[in-house]
Order: sequence, then structure tokens, then C-alpha cells
Amino acid sequence: MKPNSQVKAKLMLRVGAAVSASALVALGAGTGTSFAAGRSGHQAHATHSTSSPSGNLSWFFWVGSPTGVHTWTHVASLVPKTYPNLRVSLTTTSWTDYWQKLPLEASSHDLPDLAGLQFGYVGSDGSFFLPLNTLIKQNHYSLAGFTPTMIKELSVNGKLLALPYDFGPVVIAYNKTLFEQKHVALPKDGWTWAQFLADAKRLTGGGDYGWLPGQSPLEMNYDISGVPDAYLQHGTFNVVNSAFITGIQQWAALSYKYHVAPTYSTAPNWATTEFASGKVAMEPNGPWGLEPLKAQSNFQVGWVEFPSGPHGEHTYNEGSGFGITKDAKNPEAAFKALTVMLGSTAENYAASVGRAFPARVAADPSWTHYAGEGAGPVMYAALKTAQPMEVTTNWTAFQTALSKYTPLVLSGSITAAQFAKDVQAESGAGAAVSPGNVAPLLGG
Repeated sequence: MKPNSQVKAKLMLRVGAAVSASALVALGAGTGTSFAAGRSGHQAHATHSTSSPSGNLSWFFWVGSPTGVHTWTHVASLVPKTYPNLRVSLTTTSWTDYWQKLPLEASSHDLPDLAGLQFGYVGSDGSFFLPLNTLIKQNHYSLAGFTPTMIKELSVNGKLLALPYDFGPVVIAYNKTLFEQKHVALPKDGWTWAQFLADAKRLTGGGDYGWLPGQSPLEMNYDISGVPDAYLQHGTFNVVNSAFITGIQQWAALSYKYHVAPTYSTAPNWATTEFASGKVAMEPNGPWGLEPLKAQSNFQVGWVEFPSGPHGEHTYNEGSGFGITKDAKNPEAAFKALTVMLGSTAENYAASVGRAFPARVAADPSWTHYAGEGAGPVMYAALKTAQPMEVTTNWTAFQTALSKYTPLVLSGSITAAQFAKDVQAESGAGAAVSPGNVAPLLGG
């Protein structure tokens, strides 16, 4: 899950489409920095051809580190190996900025041909994307290789807005080295909230902390309260309810009461940087976080399911995909590119460097092999009970409000009840988003 920041100005530095990952590093692309390797104004788009597409396609996506730029630049480079006259150029920015920039580009009809779409934003930003149903049918493209969960989570009213590239449960990543240095036994699946809190306290001290709050409280809220999607009541957005407030109160207490966490920051990629420093023992994360953690840290990363709250262990299944935007000049060529970018070769590559627990499930072993140390079994165990997170039409505003008031509730400056009241007010009205009937897409 991922953060949002205050709305930033639309203009951002763009560098040429041919900039390589190494060049980006030389330009200062690092954690918390916006990366760019792509468009400069409108590019020539592919001419319409279903058999041999040609031209240049632009692609906009979020990354959290220079290694992420390298990964997705490589994926883009696979397209001309299948379609020699078709090129995909990549522009990237941080996760924080991505969700502010995307609607700005949509408002000026300047969206790229291809863009990333995280499941949470299908309700608020899904209208920027073209439904893929017709292209899937016309190209006789099979979705059989993808996990049905992500086909559902990236759909609205039966319309698939993006082909999924990853999925996975939110669990806890932990610093094995710090556990060993503090002489604390490594956590194991099936542990309790009391054990988690006791460990976090023992791991805190001497400039080290036992826990990192992460960028969103929703996953821990579910685990603590036992109530899925507690921000919705009868299909309507509502965080001013006892289940949501209870979860927030206990989550925030880890910081303001038990002081087992460092001072929270809304800076881009703060959580990754803080955890990678080696000074924090545990944080909520998912398999998508493995690549930057391995690239930036010098300790061994372990994985464990969430501790059992009062009603057992709970987590969400989350993921993202790539879609075709409404401003794409040649959707057919863009779809051809997507079939390569989400094909077996691309998915196995992204998995092999830790960037994706592939939504194309046959490639999952590539991620588990790279992760090592029993990471795969943890993910599979968590997925058995993980629930898809229900999203809302006001998701962008909701995430922005969460980001704004999280530092205040974690510091104890406001109560959980006030936090919920403020988030409710600034998020505005919202309703649950239904994926609709996706059975026809899956051949059902």
C-alpha cells in the first residue's frame, strides 16, 4: 500500500526517452526522487496494424528506486523483440507523485499511451483508462494464466481496465540481523499481537526501533479490528465508526504510547529508506517491496504473516497492472505491447529481480527463488486467507487525507476518533466500487 502526498505542481522535469537506468542514477535518481525516461511532448504513435504494429508508445509508471527504473526499462525493451517496429519509452516518478500527476495529465488530454494502475485507484482514476474487453476478444487473448483475483480487482462493472502484473498479501518484512543483535527470537507465522508488541519493545533502544508504521493503516486496521473494509458501511464511505476507530487507536499507540517507532514522515519512499537503514526491525510490506529492500539494505530480510489480532490473522490481497489510457492514439498497438510486457518472459524477469510476485502465477517461483529463506511459504500461507480490499470512488482523496492526518494521530496530537472525523471530512463522499461480472473475461 502506498502513500500519497499533498498535491504538487503539474510541471516536472522530463528527460529524453532514451535515458538508461544508469544515466538516471548519474542524474541523481535515488530513493525519494522522481525518475524520468520517456516522453517529451507528443510522440509519433503507431499506425494501425493488427499484424505488425509500428511506432512509438509512451508509458508512465511509478518506481521506488533506481533498480526499479532498470527493471521496467528492460521490460519495455522486450516489446521490439516481438514486434520489431514497435517501441515503448518509459517515464517514471515516485509513487507519491504518480497519483497527483495522472489526473493532471488526464485533464489536459496529455496521458501517455500506457500507464500503471493500482487496484485501489480503479474507482477514482479508472475513467482515465480504456476497458480492455473488446481488445481481448478481438485478439483472442487468454487471461487464463493470470490469477482471477487481480482480474477482478482491476475491473469496474465487468470492464477490465488493466492487465495485472503483480499481486500478493501484505505481511511483515523484518530485519533478521537486528533481531539477532538484540537477541530476540525470529517471528513465526501464528504469533500473537502480544508477542509482536513484546518483540517491538525489546527491539527498541540505542537508536533502533521495533516497528515502522508503513504508509497506510488500512491493513493493520483489518488485522486489529477483524473487520474487512472498515472504512465502508453498507457500501458507503464511512470511517467514523467504532471498528475503524478501534483499529486506528491500537495502531497509533505503537508510536505515541509505546514509542517503538521512529517519527513518521510523508516524504516519498520514506518507509523504504527508513527500513533499509537497518535501524528498524519490522514493517508492513508486500512481495513488491523485495527489490528495493535488497538493493538498498545490507541485512537479510525475513517475512512473516501479521500477528493474530483479537479475531485471528487478517490481511488484504493487493496488486497492480498496466493499462491503455483514453488518450492512446492506437489502442491496438498499445495492446500488442501489453501482451509482451505482461507475457511470461517479462513476468519471470520482474519476479527474478524481486519486483513482482507475478499475477501470471506460473512465474511465481521466480520470485520465491530470488527471495529465498522461506519467503514463498509465507506469501502462500497469507494468500490462503487474504481478502481483496474493497475500494471507493473517493480513493485518491481518502489516501491524501490519510497521509495528511497520519503524523498527527501517530504522535498523539489527535485522538483516533478525531483522526477519523478529519479524514471523513476531507475525503468527501464515496461509495464502494463493484468489479461486476468478470466471468466472461475468464471464460466462465
